[in-house]
Amino acid sequence: MSADVDARNDDTGDLKPFDPKRKKKRACAPVYLEPQIYTYDEMLKMFYAKCPDAAIQTFKLPPPTLAIHGPHTCWMNFTKICAGLKRDQVHVMGYLRTELGLKEMSITDRGLVYRGKTKERDLESLVKKYAAEYVTCRACRGINTRLERKNRLLFLTCVCGSKTRVEDI
Repeated sequence: MSADVDARNDDTGDLKPFDPKRKKKRACAPVYLEPQIYTYDEMLKMFYAKCPDAAIQTFKLPPPTLAIHGPHTCWMNFTKICAGLKRDQVHVMGYLRTELGLKEMSITDRGLVYRGKTKERDLESLVKKYAAEYVTCRACRGINTRLERKNRLLFLTCVCGSKTRVEDI
């Protein structure tokens, strides 16, 4: 075929020479739509409708409930807070022991019992600090994470695919 031939004639099927002035036939005319203007909230709703896994998850933990018996303090709702964080009670207890500088701590059926006196707001700030370090993903800020140990190192693994090394307690 020669270079000056580009298309077949529709009626006869014969080749016709190239004509630069000839317009190409279009299947349909272009339709010009005015752009839709959305508010931020509408766009956010549309995004979460298309990508439900991308929703930022939050958790609401109850404030610590303490009972003081002489020199001992019993944290009554410690197991509920650990369940809300989705973390092992022993790991949370080890973090609290390190941060509070306590030696004696034990988990009983009533809750976490330790020797010493602390305020509820101090424990609440420690729980928030624990959640920021060992629960919340640093990439997507999600809470659907888990702690994995690999070769004596502790990693925070998220469902978004992020894997971050965290300090061992």
